[in-house]
Amino acid sequence: MSTTKPETTAKPAETVKVKLGKPHTHEGKDYDKDAELTVDKATDEWLRKAGVVGTEQTSAAPAGQA
Repeated sequence: MSTTKPETTAKPAETVKVKLGKPHTHEGKDYDKDAELTVDKATDEWLRKAGVVGTEQTSAAPAGQA
């Protein structure tokens, strides 16, 4: 049996605040245009490629501090 502890110093996922440019359903919930969501970087990139949010600057914050 191993006595090694699992890694517990994982960094929190970096998040960004985005403002929707059009209505969108996120995680099963409907949001109106101009709603602000805090999402991880991968979701931010996906939303931008899909044209759901604009290209304006967003603010990054460690998870749990938004």
